[in-house]
Amino acid sequence: MARSQQLQAPARILIYSATAGFRHDSIPTATAALKANGPSINAQFDSTEDKSQFTLENLSQYDALLFLSTTGEVLDDTGKAAFQTYLNLGGNFIGVHSASDTLVNTTFYGREIGAP
Repeated sequence: MARSQQLQAPARILIYSATAGFRHDSIPTATAALKANGPSINAQFDSTEDKSQFTLENLSQYDALLFLSTTGEVLDDTGKAAFQTYLNLGGNFIGVHSASDTLVNTTFYGREIGAP
């Protein structure tokens, strides 16, 4: 490993796996695998299903937000506003599997996930 990689702080990534529709049985396994393998890619994963964690103050400590098999309306208006501001300020987003079936009536999220 190059010296510059050794000195770089791990990327902080928040896994969000709340569901308001179908719930995939793989969520706990995927969360555990990401956390266990994080050090190998210089990443530190935190996880939550608590929508109250979606404040700009909290989200701003993360390099990326990862929606892991989320479904349905998993954020309230306050959480959506914080999420949109996080993205507008250059935050990174990763959507896995059914993240495309999340917040389907939220315009900014649809654009972020690539919906037409």
